[in-house]
Amino acid sequence: MRRKLISLSILLFVCGCNEITSTPSNVSLKGDIQKISYNLKGRIINQEPKFGLKKFKTKAILTQQSISVLNSSNQVVWTGTADDAGNFLINVSVTPSTTQVYVLEGFRNFDGKRISLRTFIKFDGLKWHSIKQGEILVDDTSTAICILSEYNPTVLTPANAIDSVTSSGYVSGISSLVSAIDNLKSLVNSVLSRGKDPVAEIVVKNLSNNQFMINQNSNYDNLTKENNCSGCDLRDSDLSKVDLAGKDLSYADLRGQNLSSKNLSETILIGADLRGATLPNDLSYLDLTNVNLSGQDLRNKAMTGLILTGSDLSNSNLSGTQGNLLDLTKIRLNNVKLDNALVKYAKLERVNLFQSKFIGTNILGSSFKNADMETADLSQVADI
Repeated sequence: MRRKLISLSILLFVCGCNEITSTPSNVSLKGDIQKISYNLKGRIINQEPKFGLKKFKTKAILTQQSISVLNSSNQVVWTGTADDAGNFLINVSVTPSTTQVYVLEGFRNFDGKRISLRTFIKFDGLKWHSIKQGEILVDDTSTAICILSEYNPTVLTPANAIDSVTSSGYVSGISSLVSAIDNLKSLVNSVLSRGKDPVAEIVVKNLSNNQFMINQNSNYDNLTKENNCSGCDLRDSDLSKVDLAGKDLSYADLRGQNLSSKNLSETILIGADLRGATLPNDLSYLDLTNVNLSGQDLRNKAMTGLILTGSDLSNSNLSGTQGNLLDLTKIRLNNVKLDNALVKYAKLERVNLFQSKFIGTNILGSSFKNADMETADLSQVADI
């Protein structure tokens, strides 16, 4: 037996140290002793608040990103900080558990308020794993998955979330939850854009369907006290007694809201979702850039000077619309009705007019430069 062991040692020496070259990068060899590094190296995708679309005279203070690792008892076990690029290295001096899943949280203070992002991490005895395959990454996707798992661990446990996102960003192994995760990601980014904490602000709407929402009390406070509800989900909010003049509702979800009696002249509505909303009869001089108005009933609305650049008006009814100098650049007008509308001197440049009809429409002096008019029906235009 001794002779065989000596021969094997000689064979390994002659053939080269293949065992050493195949050792994981986080394992160092010194003599016959293997030393495994438990240190945590990763990065966090920094999310800067957008402050809605309003410009503040003084810049709010945004502190350095701190990193904490919490065990299953919600106790902080290791801490560190990230650099300006979001990279961090945490010194882990003790052997981590190989059976528990930790929460790694990156947080910072913005104007005295905490903003945090999360991921799950697990040590396999040689290296760390997180939700993102191949690296320790904290971003909107990992935060959305952590929130889903926290509220509904029966459909997604922390252990099953490990390595559940591929290097290309697509969720694997939990395909039935992709829609819920995508919706949560949207909410996470909406909350972050307003300088708020998604972990604290996002709550359950319907757990059986994995539906979540931004805390409505928080939305209402943002709208009434801060005049800023950029990106808010306001579909279920009672706005009947709220004065929207001067409020920032950019990218807000206002689907189904009754805005017919609201003064929107100073309201920021860029990028808002207004599908199914009841709008005032006079929309003149509003800026509705990149707004979703698809399927809307806009009959007989006054639209002089209205800006609709990049908006979606597909399948909308604009019959009887009255408005000069409209800016309709790059909007979608697929299958739109413009019967007897008056839209003189409008900018309809680079517009998609797929199967749109202009029966009795007065489009005198309007510009259709680079518009897609191949299937549009202009045969019964009143004036052009």
